[in-house]
Amino acid sequence: MKIIVILILFSSAILYSQTEQSKCKRMRDSLEALYSSEYDSQPMPTVIGSMDSLVQNLKYPPEAKKNKIEGKVLVQVIIDTTGIPMCPKVISKKLGFNCEAEAIKFVMGLRYTPVTVLHKKYFAEIVVPVLFSLKHRAK
Repeated sequence: MKIIVILILFSSAILYSQTEQSKCKRMRDSLEALYSSEYDSQPMPTVIGSMDSLVQNLKYPPEAKKNKIEGKVLVQVIIDTTGIPMCPKVISKKLGFNCEAEAIKFVMGLRYTPVTVLHKKYFAEIVVPVLFSLKHRAK
């Protein structure tokens, strides 16, 4: 009985993940079509809040700090019409040591001004660079 329940839960998680991935792919495809055809220059979402206070929320992974890992993680996200990021995807070379997971957590915690064109709000896709640097860290 326990094995059946575990298999059902595992199957549900896989289906949910595939559904989310499929939804994100459809959204990215429709954004690509919109941007390639409708406007010459697209307005972009902007981060709400001061960067100094926002950067304080970025946690340097202890394993990365211990191994002196530094670098930039590029996180691609879709910003919805309310300014909430969704469908995160790391598009840069992997740093490892949990840096990618922390970068995604950081980017998903930010809020943005949504793209507005002629008083109508749109989804937008952006790339957010997250820098892991030991030199700029006081802690």
